[in-house]
Amino acid sequence: MERNTVIDPGSELDFPLLPTPAAQPTSCCPPAVFVTLLLTLSDLLSGLASGMTVKFFAIFFLEQCRLRPATVAAVAAAAPCGVAFAAAAAQRIAARVGRVEVSICTRLFDVGLLSSMAFISTARAPAMLTVHLLRTALANSTRPLMRSVLMEVVPKQYRGKVNAFESITMFSWSGSAALGGVLIERLGFQATFLVTAAIKLAACVPVVVLCVTLRRLGLSGARDWRDGRAARR
Repeated sequence: MERNTVIDPGSELDFPLLPTPAAQPTSCCPPAVFVTLLLTLSDLLSGLASGMTVKFFAIFFLEQCRLRPATVAAVAAAAPCGVAFAAAAAQRIAARVGRVEVSICTRLFDVGLLSSMAFISTARAPAMLTVHLLRTALANSTRPLMRSVLMEVVPKQYRGKVNAFESITMFSWSGSAALGGVLIERLGFQATFLVTAAIKLAACVPVVVLCVTLRRLGLSGARDWRDGRAARR
C-alpha cells in the first residue's frame, strides 16, 4: 500500500506552495535540487519503515489477533477505499492550508496510530482493525500531493531523471522487509511497530524543513510561480 503514487507530471494543482520568482533562493542549491533531496530523503526513510511492517500485517492479524483469513482479506480489500476517501479529503484541505502542511499532519497521525497499535491488546481485534485502516488511509493520502510538489519545482526536461532517481525508494521499501522479519522474530510484532513509528517520525523531519523554508521564502500559487518563470525567459 505505502508506495509512491505517480501522477501526471503536467497536472496543475493551484494550492499555495511555491516561492515567488523574486523570493527564490540565490544560493548554490537551486529550488529543484533542494526540494528533490528533501523529499527523496523523506521517501527513503518512509519506505524503509513501511517495508518493515506492511508485508507482515496479514500474518499479525492471523496469528496474534486470531482473525479468519476471510476477515484479513476483507480488510485488505477495504484499505484502498479508505485511501481514496482520505486522498480526496486531503486535496480539499490542502487547497486551504497547503500541501506540505497537510502532509506533515497526516504523517504525524500515521506515527501516532501505528504507535497505538503497539499498546492495543491483540484480543481487541475490532479496535486494532479500525486503527489499522485509519492509519493506512492517512499514511497514503498525501502522496499524490507531495508528488505534485516535486513536479512543479523540477523543470520538465529533468522530470524523467528525477523519476528514475526516486525509484531508489522502491528498493528501501522492499529491502527492509528482511530487517522487519528479523525484528519480529526477536522483539515481536508490536515492538516492531514502535521501531517503525520512530523511523517514520524521522522521515517527517525533511518535510518539516521544506515547510519552514518555503514559509521563510514567502508562498505563492503554483501558476503564479510558473508564469513568473516563463516571463523571465
